[in-house]
Amino acid sequence: MSDGFADLDAMIARVRELPELGRKAAPEIAEALEQEIEKTIAAGTDSLGNPWQAREDGGRPLATAAKALVVVPVGTRIVARLTGHIARHHLGRAKGGIYRPILPTSGLPPAFARRTRAILVDHFNAIVRGAK
Repeated sequence: MSDGFADLDAMIARVRELPELGRKAAPEIAEALEQEIEKTIAAGTDSLGNPWQAREDGGRPLATAAKALVVVPVGTRIVARLTGHIARHHLGRAKGGIYRPILPTSGLPPAFARRTRAILVDHFNAIVRGAK
């Protein structure tokens, strides 16, 4: 029979893990956000689902943009970056000044927020229940 102290000690240990929740979840969140950004690239839309301006020749704009995408966790933050000429298109600095936004520039889009929240909730529940 337990006197309750062992259970209390285990609960305290789990609560002490909570400050590390963001750092532990960050790699999984980075992967999920990379998938979300790749989906918008494949759809030819910005992060809110607004379509990019079509190409003059009718081809798919920025068809290789996913190759220029890098998403990594840095501590508790997620850094998404575009490289090469794709970054210029994202900023509207490419030939013709056409702006085709790839990364969110203001706030977290709803689809990204849902994925992030689901991962954080899973990690929180795992810590509280003692599974992680």
